[in-house]
Amino acid sequence: MEEIKINEDNVITYYKTEWNDRVLGFKTNEISEIKFDSIEKGNELLSLFDKEAKLNNIIYSAIRINSDSKDLKFILEKSNYFNIETSIRVEFNLKRFEENSFLEKFKISIEKSTIEDLKIIKNISNNEFNHGRFFEDPSFNRSISKQRNLNWIDDLYEKSNLLIGKNKQNICAFMFYKTTNSVVNFEMGGVDSKYSHLAYSFWYNIIKKMKEDGITNINTLVSGTNLGVINLYSKFGFRFSNTLFGYRKIRR
Repeated sequence: MEEIKINEDNVITYYKTEWNDRVLGFKTNEISEIKFDSIEKGNELLSLFDKEAKLNNIIYSAIRINSDSKDLKFILEKSNYFNIETSIRVEFNLKRFEENSFLEKFKISIEKSTIEDLKIIKNISNNEFNHGRFFEDPSFNRSISKQRNLNWIDDLYEKSNLLIGKNKQNICAFMFYKTTNSVVNFEMGGVDSKYSHLAYSFWYNIIKKMKEDGITNINTLVSGTNLGVINLYSKFGFRFSNTLFGYRKIRR
């Protein structure tokens, strides 16, 4: 993490996003937090950030903000940051988990993965994913968006946990997740459309396994345009806790 600080009340924190560099072909970064005590200081902070970005040849910068951050919206839009996506944070306390005899009837097993599974997982991602930051940005084509997900899968395999869903020994679904203490964050998951009838059963069995493993809470971030996934999490009683707006700036 890097930061630009005027004083303790006016700070911007950001980090490099090399995984975006690889697919876009230029340098990128993302703002993780911006704190300011007045519109004037906010404008000054963002101006300092943009000057630093230009010095380091950063072409693309992104930020996600709370949807009710009116002053920050004003500052970002004044500095030519464009709103290109909406995300929703969802949460679930596993005390609320209820077993479902109907979903347990479907033939799907949850297993740990091997590196040999990555080719199939990448095929699912390439064929089925249509939502997310780059997919919803009109400046980028679908091939860039798909390649970004493929690169992300490689990174997640090195840094996160991965479970796969199998039906008759065929991989039909996957879930990358990270555990911190007793809280799990779902990072990326999907189901092959040939097995779409197993989607609810796959998610049910993943959630059930998390409970059996002693997990207390599950969090994730979903695209506000992905109504299928929103309905899925709603079905299981996840709480929709926050709406985030994604902004970005391209300097060229």
